[in-house]
Amino acid sequence: AFCALHAEGLGVIDVGCRDGLHPMFRDVAPLLEVIGFEPDPEEGDRLQSASTPGWGFRSLKYLMCALGAHDSQGMLHVCRSRGASSCYQPNRAFLDRFPDAERFDVVTSIPVPVRSLDSLTADPTMRLPPHLDFIKIDTQGAELDILRGAKQVLEHRLVAVEVEVEFAPLYVSQPVFRDVDAFLAACGFRLFKLRRQEWVRTHYA
Repeated sequence: AFCALHAEGLGVIDVGCRDGLHPMFRDVAPLLEVIGFEPDPEEGDRLQSASTPGWGFRSLKYLMCALGAHDSQGMLHVCRSRGASSCYQPNRAFLDRFPDAERFDVVTSIPVPVRSLDSLTADPTMRLPPHLDFIKIDTQGAELDILRGAKQVLEHRLVAVEVEVEFAPLYVSQPVFRDVDAFLAACGFRLFKLRRQEWVRTHYA
């Protein structure tokens, strides 16, 4: 099995790759063919012009579009802290209970192309890795939309998923953990591990 893995490699999709690829890929980089997705055009230009990480990937390619449930034109709400930007509007009624909520202030909204992963894999003009084995999704509330647009890939190609989830909606109408977990369970996936992050309210009352 290890000989086959070394020969064929692994296909990795990093959705929401602001600031570059996730460090978890570093140790196995020589096995990986990676596609990164980033819809923010400013960050996309930076990624395209930045030097390739010296991690020894088999291949690395960035696509400057958003992923979603289907091919369309979407709107990216760019926040004061650009890492909080989302295709969903920030849920200020909830966020304003916490410190530093101003980083979710929307400073502009820009149209962005949206593709589904299933349509991209069926597009003969796209040069994707021959194997798609692992996907990491961190897109500030749009994770379930992306998974819905990747149902064929999930059911027939991927073996593991890492996805950011919230237990309370940081964005208006955002799907939360129970929605994402139910969808992935229906596709044959089971929860393996949770990594917890906390954000404590300004006032407890």
